[in-house]
Amino acid sequence: MSLTERTASALTALQELPAVQLQGSVVGVAGLAVEVGGLSNHLSVGDRIALRSRAGGDIPAEIVGFHDGIAQASHRLVLSLCNWGEQLPWIWGAGAGQLWRTSGDISDSYFSMVLNTNVAAQHAAYAGPGHWNDPDMLEVGNGKMTLDEYRAHMALWAILSAPLIAGCDLRTMDAATRELLTNPEVIAVDQDALGLQGLRIAEATDTAPEIWSKPLAQPGWRAQVGSEDQENDLTNSRGG
Repeated sequence: MSLTERTASALTALQELPAVQLQGSVVGVAGLAVEVGGLSNHLSVGDRIALRSRAGGDIPAEIVGFHDGIAQASHRLVLSLCNWGEQLPWIWGAGAGQLWRTSGDISDSYFSMVLNTNVAAQHAAYAGPGHWNDPDMLEVGNGKMTLDEYRAHMALWAILSAPLIAGCDLRTMDAATRELLTNPEVIAVDQDALGLQGLRIAEATDTAPEIWSKPLAQPGWRAQVGSEDQENDLTNSRGG
């Protein structure tokens, strides 16, 4: 049986496995090497298959095999590519899947979150409707950042049009974490129909915060994030 045929067969079996639900979106299945979860970025339905590929080559053969197998599935699926940015997946990823990791694994620290943000920001030109830079899952609620830092994390992922994948234990998350992860205005910015990735438009100075901006589908509107001393806000505003 070819890799394509095995993939199609495995997907049928995976659909029968139990999963944790958050607002109707499948988030994860415990104990599996292949991760199945709800795609929370720009696609209203579908499953997420995360594939960790080997280094080497432009489009690894196993990715082609998974892509072809998914194409034969009975319902809409999304292929998430993970080689930690080692093969420049932002260049060829749109022809193979719908999202690709741009950097190493995130950890629950402000430094790690900012590092992955800055790497993803370098590849904004390659993101758009149906193909996305993925700076990794959200660390919101895992306990090693402050609430303000988690707000910055969520806001920046929305500006980046990044997949919003909960990375905490959904069974034990507190009310503040749930509120952040399910904030409808932030999610709306992330999933805005225009689908453009936002950009840093001003560096922080001694007297002014760093500013990120993302154009929105409604003419003349944009979302902005300002960061100063780790105090962050995400607002919608009219732009010229």
